[in-house]
Amino acid sequence: SFLKKDFHYQHDLKPARLMQGENEDEQILAYNCVGLSREDIKVTVKTERGVDYLQIEGYRKDRYNLEFSIKNSFMIRKHIDVDKISATVENGVLYIKLTVKDEFKNKEKSVSIS
Repeated sequence: SFLKKDFHYQHDLKPARLMQGENEDEQILAYNCVGLSREDIKVTVKTERGVDYLQIEGYRKDRYNLEFSIKNSFMIRKHIDVDKISATVENGVLYIKLTVKDEFKNKEKSVSIS
C-alpha cells in the first residue's frame, strides 16, 4: 500500500446549508457526512460557564486502517431550546433541528378597543 499505515484524516465540519424547518420557529442545519453512519456520529450539548455549545464529532476507521474524523462546535444562542434539539442522518447528510424557545416565538394578540 502506498499510504502510511494508520493514516488519519481530520477536518472541521462546516454546515452545508441552513434550511427553514416545518414552521417559522424551526431551523435545520445540514452537514455533509458521507461515509459516516449514525453510529459513527456523536452530537452533544455542553454548558460551560452558563453558555450552551453544540458539539458534533464523527469517527470512522475503514478496512485499510485509514481513519477519518470530523469535528465542529459552536455556541447556541439563548433563543434556541436546547431540550428540543434533535438530529437525524439520511443519505450521508446530518440534519440538526433547532427550535426557538416559547418565550421568543413570534406572537400576535388582538387588543379590544373600548
